[in-house]
Amino acid sequence: MKKKKKKKKKKKRREGGREREDWPEPRVRLSDFDPEHTCRELQDLLTANVDSTADTSQTTPHTPAVSSAPVNYPSWPADTAIAKSKQRLHIKVDYGLGVQHPNPEYLAPELKNFAGSSGGIVYTREQLIALCKPVLLPGDRPAVPQELRGKRRGCRAGTKRREKRRRHKPAVPAIIMGNVRSLGNKMDKRSALVKTQREYRECSVFCFSETWLHSHILDSSVEVPGYSLVREDRDCSKSRKKKGGGLALYVSERWCNPGHVSVKERLCTPDIELLAVGMRPYYLPREFTSTITIAVYIPPSADAAVACEVISSATAKLQTEHPDVFMVITGDFNHASLNNILNNFHQYVDCPTRDNKTLDLLYANATDAYDATALPPLGKSDHNLVMMTPKYVPLVRRQPVHTRTVRKWIQETAEALQDCFESTDWDVLCEPHGGISIT
Repeated sequence: MKKKKKKKKKKKRREGGREREDWPEPRVRLSDFDPEHTCRELQDLLTANVDSTADTSQTTPHTPAVSSAPVNYPSWPADTAIAKSKQRLHIKVDYGLGVQHPNPEYLAPELKNFAGSSGGIVYTREQLIALCKPVLLPGDRPAVPQELRGKRRGCRAGTKRREKRRRHKPAVPAIIMGNVRSLGNKMDKRSALVKTQREYRECSVFCFSETWLHSHILDSSVEVPGYSLVREDRDCSKSRKKKGGGLALYVSERWCNPGHVSVKERLCTPDIELLAVGMRPYYLPREFTSTITIAVYIPPSADAAVACEVISSATAKLQTEHPDVFMVITGDFNHASLNNILNNFHQYVDCPTRDNKTLDLLYANATDAYDATALPPLGKSDHNLVMMTPKYVPLVRRQPVHTRTVRKWIQETAEALQDCFESTDWDVLCEPHGGISIT
């Protein structure tokens, strides 16, 4: 036997015992409205057009707000109140007789005439919003006194606030350098640090030594979004070593355009591996024309004197080609040092990088350029990373302030000068003197 399908009965809403199945939906509804709400909150609630949940009332102002679109406002009595029920919006009008009725537009057709005869008024959403006080529109700007317009107070006025806005435009590049001992298996760690740590995210250049990369590892496997990669893998035939070594530089695209990053020098010998990269960042002090970062790796078994001579020759060549360049030499020096070779360079790393020894160094051809801070190793590397925070002050900011006095014409002076022009005998000046005539 076939089972009879049960017909689902439509739930009919009732209002005062009358079915409202075919009644239109209200155009305006309120939500969580109570007497403590201000006129601005009333406007937000009317604009939100959501269902109401409580029965309260609030007397609205009688002055319509100024609106750009023309709205035909109806006339309403002096005492007008807005209330709500759980199903629809009520607009109640009190004529002093104690009789209140809902909006006639939402009533059944047979009750509309009765409500209309009782003085019901139909309000649209724009007209209800116009009942609120005038508020500041999104496109308008508040009136700020002239004496307060140019001033900044509190946390928005200090030097730290300005440095925070310019964190991607330092005077000299912010550098994080260190020996990573295999970069390929630490890319997840490095990407997570860039996303979560501010010092890594705001860094301009990452300089890593001992990357252990080779030709079978593609650039796509070690790239980081937002950074340009320049790598120099160890050449086994030139270094006479089978594996290890390698250099890599990551240049932030927020600090320098990838098209302005170029390789200046590549060297690979048994005593040293060197990579020189030139950069033209978006912002640079006017005393520098560009920036060159030289990454080096000197193996423990290398001849320190030969390695330092190679670095000195490469540095002299680059300084001859670029006289006003800001140059940085950084990397794992092991037992080598440039203190007695490059006199115009200063070493800034003053914290241990491996155990109690300082093996990773950074030299720059500018005084008071960096502050060094030790960071945890990348992965399981036995070298700490070092963050070089720029503290260089551009030359234009170090010059003393010159005060100039400018005289301004006032109205009385201009009138006195005009009187002088009117009382001057110009014919005397135009007469010929010594055979020279002025026309």
